[in-house]
Amino acid sequence: MTATLHLQALYHWCDNGLAPLPELSAIDAKQRRRLSPLAKLALAAREGLAQTADLAQIDHILWCSSYGDEHKTLAILQDIARDEAPSPTAFATSVHNATAGLYSMLYQDDVASTSMNVGHTEFVHALCYAHALLHTQAAMQVLLICADEPLPEIYAVQGLQQAYAMACVLNTADAHHPANLHISNTDSDSNSVTPHDTRSQATQFAEFWHGSAPRLQWDVWQLCKS
Repeated sequence: MTATLHLQALYHWCDNGLAPLPELSAIDAKQRRRLSPLAKLALAAREGLAQTADLAQIDHILWCSSYGDEHKTLAILQDIARDEAPSPTAFATSVHNATAGLYSMLYQDDVASTSMNVGHTEFVHALCYAHALLHTQAAMQVLLICADEPLPEIYAVQGLQQAYAMACVLNTADAHHPANLHISNTDSDSNSVTPHDTRSQATQFAEFWHGSAPRLQWDVWQLCKS
């Protein structure tokens, strides 16, 4: 498989203490206080990108997260374990597409959206899905947003170490938008192994995009920029 895209703009934030998240000034303060940390991350990534990119032509949004709002889900499970009735509001905002629904209501935006279980890992699948939307003309300009928090300590999983948020605008490669991102599936029998990296793949991709390396290898996937 090969895919060619035009990446128009990219914003990335990582919880390393070097920069604050963009403010959600478009949302009422009372509503902001009700947002979970994960929802704030995802919406802040959009705000950060909007500072440098025109999002007026976006006609599809991909909301991506590997874990979803697992902190809320854990709290619901703990309520059930104590024979307590979980909060209906907590349940409604813990599902994987909750951020997409909150965005559409808070921003009064009815743009089509898809929620995907990728971001920390398998980020390339989000890029491939965006390519499919653009290639089939189901969308002309895709906004891809990824955000995740580390899992609660109870899971004892050595995975994501820092919260992150990333957003980018993707277009079909054409005369107006020259190809600058190439994705290919290399030999699946290759013996090459991607080194273990506790950073999210979305973070790795953002650093690759802003860095000098011409290509990024994830197992059988190779990403090249031009």
